[in-house]
Amino acid sequence: MISVVIPALNEAANIGACLEALCQQTTNQPFEVVLVDNGSTDDTIAVATMFANKLHLKIIHEPSRGRGHARSTGFHHAKGEILFSTDADAHVPPGWIDHYVRLLGRKPSIVAITGL
Repeated sequence: MISVVIPALNEAANIGACLEALCQQTTNQPFEVVLVDNGSTDDTIAVATMFANKLHLKIIHEPSRGRGHARSTGFHHAKGEILFSTDADAHVPPGWIDHYVRLLGRKPSIVAITGL
């Protein structure tokens, strides 16, 4: 399984498009989405909850502010053997998961990939 960790703080305007992009993944790989709410005071969680029946979605609350804290908490709660992360305002392309799984499979010595 793959886990996609998304830190979020007041991302109600963006999280729906981010999660919709994950719904459009063209992969046979099973994956979960771990959304880490970092203390949102807007409707981030309400918007995300609308995707609970479309994605294997887990929502975690992390009170310590900061993307690093949120990502770490998400990684801790993730069940996947491979961990991905993206931002709540990102819209990943449909082949995102498969593209990086292929890269990781070609070079077993790779333990992390990062990008802009």
